Amino acid sequence: MIDFSTALEDCGLQDLFCKGDKFTWSNRRKGDDAIFARLDRFVCNLDWRRRFPTASVENLDYFGSDHRPISLTLVPRAHRIIKKYPRRFTFEHKWLLEDDFTQTFKLNWDKSRALTFSAK
Repeated sequence: MIDFSTALEDCGLQDLFCKGDKFTWSNRRKGDDAIFARLDRFVCNLDWRRRFPTASVENLDYFGSDHRPISLTLVPRAHRIIKKYPRRFTFEHKWLLEDDFTQTFKLNWDKSRALTFSAK
């Protein structure tokens, strides 16, 4: 285990700690014969962690195996920026072929201008 920890450190990798039960493996025995261990994990480097600061890991329940499945949920930073700052309106030439183009254009143009002016 010391060699594994040293390898993680040498590669600049850190553990993504999990929600749920920390043990990922069981020998499926009961009582004094039961053994539980944390064998499975996600690791990442600092650059990856900066790109996915809201990433979360969860150890799920056992089913059909002696290992728990691990779930990694990612919410990239780019998605948060899109939600925080609205996109600018862009014109698509193909819209001219649509019957309701004038109404759609005016509605979206007004929304875009309202967002722009309210931000100042």
